[in-house]
Amino acid sequence: MSGHSKWKTIKHAKGVQDAKRGAIFSRLSKDIIIATQLGGGSDIKFNTYLRVAVEKAKTANMTTEKIDKAIAKGMGKADGDSLLEKTYEVNGFGGVVILIDCETDNSNRTVGELKNIVNKIGAKLVPEGSLSWNFEELGKIVIEKKDNIDETLLNIISLEGVVDVENEESIITIYTNREDLKSVLELIKGNISDYNFVEANLVKVAKDKLDVSEEIYKKNEELIDEIKNHSDVVYVWDNIN
Repeated sequence: MSGHSKWKTIKHAKGVQDAKRGAIFSRLSKDIIIATQLGGGSDIKFNTYLRVAVEKAKTANMTTEKIDKAIAKGMGKADGDSLLEKTYEVNGFGGVVILIDCETDNSNRTVGELKNIVNKIGAKLVPEGSLSWNFEELGKIVIEKKDNIDETLLNIISLEGVVDVENEESIITIYTNREDLKSVLELIKGNISDYNFVEANLVKVAKDKLDVSEEIYKKNEELIDEIKNHSDVVYVWDNIN
């Protein structure tokens, strides 16, 4: 019996790792698609954003076939892709709101499995549109800091389309209006000298962040970890501060 139990544990662990690997590849594919569109082309020699996204994908051991498929999709040339993009909403613990972005070939199966996961932990999946209004979709740009950081920050904050800037230890994170992501990238390129581009993508940001106790935080953390283990889940967003 112990051998059987061990085998079940190994199979479960492999399943979880495969799901996480699939989610990572889905995120990397989205980054490549966005980078292809932002840079206006599929040639990494001339598209800096795409070159960075492809390098990240290769580092994660994403296959050339998957990378090429994502580039083709970004250029509007992909066919035979039957995956649907769906967002599910969860009422977590202590007023926490969770959004789950999925890619699925069977939305009925996905929603049923997610409902089982959420219910088992004691949270609740709610109808579409019930909680998503708590979030807004923004562009996110990350660049590495250089020497003249004060001047760089001042220049970035003043750019049209920028809604927020976070000054962290080694990077600057810039949030833009969704529709202004590409134009802000071009403005940064034209107005900010001597910087390294790290990434650019679209994110969902809570309009109001929620402070929670350590107990509530841990309960939501457990819930989110279980959700992330599902193979169709690409991104999970929450409103925890």
